[in-house]
Amino acid sequence: MIRLNFEALGRYHAALDAFRELQTKRSTALAELARTVRQSTGGRERIIALDAADVQEKLQRTIAVDAELMQCIDALNEYAAEVGKPQVHVESPSRY
Repeated sequence: MIRLNFEALGRYHAALDAFRELQTKRSTALAELARTVRQSTGGRERIIALDAADVQEKLQRTIAVDAELMQCIDALNEYAAEVGKPQVHVESPSRY
């Protein structure tokens, strides 16, 4: 008979909820950063000054949320292994 570790299963589901929330926060932070950078591109005849402080602030926020997400993934994967649930795989960015 298979014995389920209900404590680990509960931790897995709590980590999964946190993962989903952090995934959304990361996507939002990345979109805000991209929007700020994109607004500085200008056009052929004009250049829009880069608000470096705003870019830096949004980049730092994105980095912080990403670090929190990676910690959450580590915990989620640990609990997933205990209860036989699928793990989250983190891929390295592709280089062109």
